[in-house]
Amino acid sequence: NYENNFIYTEVVNKLIAVNKETRTYIILKEQDLNKCTNNNDLFICEKIQPVYHVNENTPCETKIYVQNYRNQCNI
Repeated sequence: NYENNFIYTEVVNKLIAVNKETRTYIILKEQDLNKCTNNNDLFICEKIQPVYHVNENTPCETKIYVQNYRNQCNI
C-alpha cells in the first residue's frame, strides 16, 4: 500500500525532458526552453543539448520520474 508515502530529494536540475518511452532525457535550463517552439504545451527544441540514456548515473529527479529510484537515490 503506497497511500500517503512521500519522498524528499534535493532537486539539482529544474528542467528535464524525458522521451515518451522514458529511456532518454535531456537537461535544460529555462533559457534553453525559451528558445523552443511551444505548441499547446508541446515543446519542440533544436538538438543542442546532449541526449542521455537512463542508467545508474541518471540524476535522481529523472529516476523518480521513470520510477527507478528506490536503490539509487539519496532520499
